[in-house]
Amino acid sequence: MNPPITKGTIAPATFDGYVIRAAGEWEVRETELKANHQAASGQMREQRAWSGGAAYPAIAARHTFTLDYAHLGGAADAVRDRLAFPGPHSLCLWKHFFLGYYGDGARTDFLLKPLWRVGYHSLVPPDGLTADHFATQVLVGLETAPLTLLDKTTANYNAGEPAAGEVWFEENGIRWKLGTAPSAGAQVVVRVVPIFQVLTGGESERRHTDPLREPRRLVLEEM
Repeated sequence: MNPPITKGTIAPATFDGYVIRAAGEWEVRETELKANHQAASGQMREQRAWSGGAAYPAIAARHTFTLDYAHLGGAADAVRDRLAFPGPHSLCLWKHFFLGYYGDGARTDFLLKPLWRVGYHSLVPPDGLTADHFATQVLVGLETAPLTLLDKTTANYNAGEPAAGEVWFEENGIRWKLGTAPSAGAQVVVRVVPIFQVLTGGESERRHTDPLREPRRLVLEEM
């Protein structure tokens, strides 16, 4: 039985290994990387950025994360200690994000985004939740049942191949592979809880209007 997808954030975010238990909410903005291309006719056309190749997700996008919080309380020092360094910082929202791939009839090996890592491979989910709540799911074709997931060490990943109906993910890596190559043009969906590598955004700000509180707007930009 496949675990449910986390449609919202059911656990507090983990920032540089620290669980942020602050009142407030995360705003996630996804920006698809595009450019303007001038055609031979002189007309300007919008063109998607190259995603890196057939092994990578079809859409190249970058995320911006904003946290507005009223008061960090006892967590304030822990967060400020981490922000005293320039980064990159790591951020896991314990929420599934979605990637799309196209099959070509031959390829079985694919890659996550270059700096992504699977959250539960290296972090312990907060609040007593288990890794099953955040398991990766891979669907070959829309509205199909997820394949059987197996997480493999690098040595075991390199040494074998998945059976039909299986998908293997390299632990603490970005490689994943299928037992059967999707047909040409097949849509493959990966639902994954990633650890993002982020830098502090230019909009981060701190407001001192109350001697006992330190509201702040923290903006983190995906690398």
